[in-house]
Amino acid sequence: MAPIKEVVSYCDHLHNMYYDKQGEFCKRCDKCFPGLGLVSITERKFDIDPVHGALGCRHCIRCPKGFYSDSLSFDRCLPCKDCRAVGRSETQMCTPKQNAICGEIKPLKPGSNSHTTIVSISVGSFVVLVVALAVIIYKCLNNQRRQENYHEDSSNSDSDKSLMSTEVSSLSYSKSTLETDGPTDSVEDVNSVVKEFKQKYDQRMEFTEIDASMISKSIAANSRFYKIGIHLGIPDDDIQIIIANNKDVESQAYKTLIKWRQLKASEATVLTFIDTIVLLDLYDVALKFCNLHNQRTLNMAS
Repeated sequence: MAPIKEVVSYCDHLHNMYYDKQGEFCKRCDKCFPGLGLVSITERKFDIDPVHGALGCRHCIRCPKGFYSDSLSFDRCLPCKDCRAVGRSETQMCTPKQNAICGEIKPLKPGSNSHTTIVSISVGSFVVLVVALAVIIYKCLNNQRRQENYHEDSSNSDSDKSLMSTEVSSLSYSKSTLETDGPTDSVEDVNSVVKEFKQKYDQRMEFTEIDASMISKSIAANSRFYKIGIHLGIPDDDIQIIIANNKDVESQAYKTLIKWRQLKASEATVLTFIDTIVLLDLYDVALKFCNLHNQRTLNMAS
């Protein structure tokens, strides 16, 4: 590997350089081939001289199961895409050299034997059974009460009927609520919101610290910010440093977005962020960001 021509007094391992004692200059480390990735900073096995910097390079390791690297780079192995987590079929398996490829979302067909259909039918049947059982028990108790209070006036009977109607209506309402509970936003709905958002705002609108603060909590869940940061072009080492210096996950997510702003400057735009999270199938994050940004814009205008 040819030496770096520029005279450098300190060879920074974070920029993949090491000090050549014999030549007394910095040399650049070799990149990892596809299927391999650099070990983390905490696993380095070389010394760092206080004057000249790194005296060696981090080595490359084979990407473990669930991770991949598809290019010649200084990056660590990236996590594979989980198609099942977003309700899609897997058309190409993830290997150490390539990411998984997900198919389209297929709507359930009539007569489908999918687990979701079976669970929905089972829940619906259970609710109907509970309602029917409650009505039968009520009728039995009501008949017994009528026999014991045979000589009471008809007003008591009207009261019993009213009570029965109220309880059955309450049970029916519970059944309706249970059957309709759940997410209502489809992928098509989210794509429509995102399309309208992209048409509404300037393509060059920069991603601000307020934007980062507004969405950091949503991307902190399941360490989503790590995958987003990698796709935004933030070096893995920089993200690892942020994680090491911030114990709170939401702070890690916020600092990662701020790091993106620092690295990309005017290229760190709102629409680039939107395109990235849609590419990663994080539709809930995309919808929330668009809604919060629109609301903030309306508040500023009023």
